[in-house]
Amino acid sequence: PGKNPHLHLLDGRIRLDLASLDTKEDEDEDFSLDLKGYLGFKPVSFATLLAGNSFFSKFVIPASYLPANDEYTIHGKLTGADGAGILLQAAGFRLGAATEADEEAVFNFGASYELKNAFNIGATFQNISDKAGSFGVFAGFDAIYAFKVAGGYIRNYKGAYLQNTKDALQLSLQWILSETGFSVYAEGLLGLTNDIGDGSGKRYYDTKFPWYTAARLLYKLNEDTTFYLKGTSGYELKSSKAGETLTRFQLYPHFDHKTSMGTFRSGVRFSFTDKRQLTAVSIPVSWYYSFKVK
Repeated sequence: PGKNPHLHLLDGRIRLDLASLDTKEDEDEDFSLDLKGYLGFKPVSFATLLAGNSFFSKFVIPASYLPANDEYTIHGKLTGADGAGILLQAAGFRLGAATEADEEAVFNFGASYELKNAFNIGATFQNISDKAGSFGVFAGFDAIYAFKVAGGYIRNYKGAYLQNTKDALQLSLQWILSETGFSVYAEGLLGLTNDIGDGSGKRYYDTKFPWYTAARLLYKLNEDTTFYLKGTSGYELKSSKAGETLTRFQLYPHFDHKTSMGTFRSGVRFSFTDKRQLTAVSIPVSWYYSFKVK
């Protein structure tokens, strides 16, 4: 009594990001607002119609998770990143299809199967009408005590952590010790191609392959406070034949503290060159508050 039965047919999320600007390009503005979200409608129990400018991590292959960065690779999203589409799910199977809002029609498809606390597997085809469209296949195993292991192969990589590579391998590990408060998360990406161009139409081979690694140690002090220690490292292919080698390192100790007014996060981020020279220090501060309508 008192509940609206129609709300059970709707599923959605809205997020408003407010960020300060400190770049030469944005000298006339002090901050930016970014509104993201989607709305899903379930006409029947096994089907969801959805539309929005961001699907977040709602419709994904679990094995595509990047645990150190706490996000899913774009190649593991069954319906792509945004647009309009449909998701069908029953008995552990999920099938998604969507089209993105772009200048030209962009079609994305994905399928997955998950057996809870055992394994999951899935594949995505994104922008299939274009020669530059991508393909990703992932598999993960959860049946190992306190461990979760996952891996995948990506064709035409479009993610944020590797540059100038066509094919990539992804591997991730989660070691969750709930009784101690500690958890360890790690991931690695390896580009399988090092054939790049300098914009002149000519191509050449770098002497190395691009790679990226990240690890995050978590300690839950109590229900309200969690400490993290995150480290990342990676090698970017040179942008031209005479370009410089770009190897980056970053160390980021930080914490989360929950209050009745939301969750506050702060820490200190250290950036280093490949010669371990300190190049930058930043102190990011963020706050987020969430609520649910049932």
